[in-house]
Amino acid sequence: MSWRDIARRSVAAVIEQHPELADPTTPRLMRVRIFRPAYPFGERRYWPYKVWIDEIAIQTGRRDPRTRRGVNRPDQARLEACGQMRLMEGNHAREADVPTL
Repeated sequence: MSWRDIARRSVAAVIEQHPELADPTTPRLMRVRIFRPAYPFGERRYWPYKVWIDEIAIQTGRRDPRTRRGVNRPDQARLEACGQMRLMEGNHAREADVPTL
């Protein structure tokens, strides 16, 4: 069984006991107080802790499990559609203008 499998089961058990945690708008302090005692790996360091935090974010709806990106983070196409990806369009330095070392 992997770190993620263990974390997934543990987080699911906590959410089953506290269904209000499945709402992504639940205050952070409340999430911390409820999830902290359920941590299954001992010391909160290194890869197991990162997996634990990631699994909490996925199961509480704050992170997309397919992309590992924040749910509220806009995608590239949407940014380009509203003109947010064009920085100083037409004013980019030419390669000849860039000094070489």
